[in-house]
Amino acid sequence: AHALLRTGFRAILGELPEEYWVRLGRAPAHEAALPLLLYGDEANAIGTSWMVLTWQSAVCPAASDSVFSRHVITLIPKTHYVIRGQINVTLQEAIKCVVRSLCALAQKGVHHNGEQLFCEVVGLKGDWKFHVQSCCLTRSYGRKLVCHLCMGSKTLAAPVTDVGPDALWRQTLLDPNSPPWSQEPALAAFRGFNPSWIWPDPLHVYFLGTGRDLAGSVLVILLRVRGFFAGPNQADRMEAATAQFKRWIEQSNLAKLPRKWSFSKPKLNWKSGTFASLRDKGSRTSSVLLWLADLLDGRDCGDNLLRTCVWAANNVIGLLASAAQASPFLTDAEAEQVKTVGQIFMQTYVALHLQHRGEAVKLFQFRPKAHLLQHLLLLHVPGNQTNPWLGVCWMDEDLLKKLMAVLRKTHVVTAPVQTLRRWLLQLPAKYQAVLLARLHRA
Repeated sequence: AHALLRTGFRAILGELPEEYWVRLGRAPAHEAALPLLLYGDEANAIGTSWMVLTWQSAVCPAASDSVFSRHVITLIPKTHYVIRGQINVTLQEAIKCVVRSLCALAQKGVHHNGEQLFCEVVGLKGDWKFHVQSCCLTRSYGRKLVCHLCMGSKTLAAPVTDVGPDALWRQTLLDPNSPPWSQEPALAAFRGFNPSWIWPDPLHVYFLGTGRDLAGSVLVILLRVRGFFAGPNQADRMEAATAQFKRWIEQSNLAKLPRKWSFSKPKLNWKSGTFASLRDKGSRTSSVLLWLADLLDGRDCGDNLLRTCVWAANNVIGLLASAAQASPFLTDAEAEQVKTVGQIFMQTYVALHLQHRGEAVKLFQFRPKAHLLQHLLLLHVPGNQTNPWLGVCWMDEDLLKKLMAVLRKTHVVTAPVQTLRRWLLQLPAKYQAVLLARLHRA
């Protein structure tokens, strides 16, 4: 943060909307403090995994530019992890240092040439594995109690499959007497830290989770129905579906599919005794679901519940994504629409799960990610009508790819120090060019 001030790039952190802290419902240590988000994930390079910690401003004007908006804190090689029981001691000790620095940034700020900068952390981003390690969580996907926000369970004590308004898990939401960790994490040193700071990532929870299950299940149903796709058998109908999807991709001006890409039984995990799911990356899941919504609109698929579920999924996710471009907060009308349509999606999804229960090929899996998705759509996290889309990690993962590319070219023994210096020296020029372009467009 001090380096940004010293080199004249304060503007890349953005300006604080006057009502930000009021809307958030939390008073910062300094009224002019900018909100920060921490992020962590593992990435592979040079034969090992690296834990990467970054920080970003929640009000950065260039959040869609990964290098411009995200700033690296540290990289920790997985080979150096010290694990005691279920606790990643190495990560906890590293986070302690980060927390000390960020607490000083919140209380004392940094100063340069009469300019002051205060920042305060408001949330934690990342995939579920990072959340478990950084927060020492004992309630997670592989346990009976699966949720860090409530006592939602795989058992009948408070079943996560209950999506009704009177679900038992709703009564345990953010219970201060039942913390989700085995020991207090290093992050607890932040003023006001609680489980709602742990933001579920829409990328992992939906596009790489429930969205995949929805897309795979819907396609299996449509491919089994004679007449929906042309062809006398499933193989021919898959070819027809692939051709239709590729034409839709071209007409929608989306990224072209690889030439040999196609729907297939392995692609849909279509086999007896397992749950159908689209085996593809998150962006492809998004495209397939949008295509299915267009396909089902105005066509008789024999099941209105199916059409409603796909429509609701695309509607609520699309609303969150578009609203995030205007403000970090949802308006009252947007929040009400997210909750209403989100509840329609969850209820129709569970209804379809029950409707197709007992079939050889299982459909509409309700995994723990679906429960986290419900918290996200009910705006339980981050809370106070903060748009949960701010927790999406598309651009954070884009930065990881770029960092690992640099790391692979920077050998620990043979890389000249001068190469690293040159790489660092050209960053301010790139920052300046991007900043000027943003200001010009504004």
